[in-house]
Amino acid sequence: MSFLLSVLTLSTVLILSILLLFVLGKLVWLEKATNTLLNRQPKPQGTAAESDADPYFYGLSDEALWRALAGDYQSGLGELELDEIRPRFALALGKAVVRLVKEAPSTSEISLGAVKNSLDIFTLRGRVTVWLPPHHAAALSELGAKIKASPPQLDAEAGAQMLHEILGKLYSETGLERDPDTFSELRSALFPDPTLRETTVTENKAQGTDTSN
Repeated sequence: MSFLLSVLTLSTVLILSILLLFVLGKLVWLEKATNTLLNRQPKPQGTAAESDADPYFYGLSDEALWRALAGDYQSGLGELELDEIRPRFALALGKAVVRLVKEAPSTSEISLGAVKNSLDIFTLRGRVTVWLPPHHAAALSELGAKIKASPPQLDAEAGAQMLHEILGKLYSETGLERDPDTFSELRSALFPDPTLRETTVTENKAQGTDTSN
């Protein structure tokens, strides 16, 4: 009887010890988790994974993508991954620039702050949100408003020069390699060569189709 009591007592002590160690382990884990949450740096918009996101941007999008390329945000990616992202970002950036200029609000709306600086761009592999610092987005919107004004407040040459200056700043801040061909393509998209258009219209008229309207 005494032996059985000793076994039960020993078992009880062993079980209680195991439970105590388990509880202590949970408390230590909870303390570490709490400290991690308290010390976590706020992440800029765009770090959350999206189901349709382009995977070639390594989960970066929106403001987080811009700041990571500009060196203002520790994304956890190395320079090798960031260098892989840059040419892909340049393509998405070009599409965003064209849209911001073409979809620019009126000058009065710009003065009221109605300027977009974040656009969803779709690539062959998914979606990426291109975010620009507000002053750059405002400059592109201003360019668009001047082009669309009636009469236009900028001729093609002055507008193309303004575009070139804005692109230079965007490329410089994100460490993109300047590409004259890309700049020329964006210029052509926003400021088509009038002589080329006239030639196209003349050819269409000769074929019995006028697309000038």
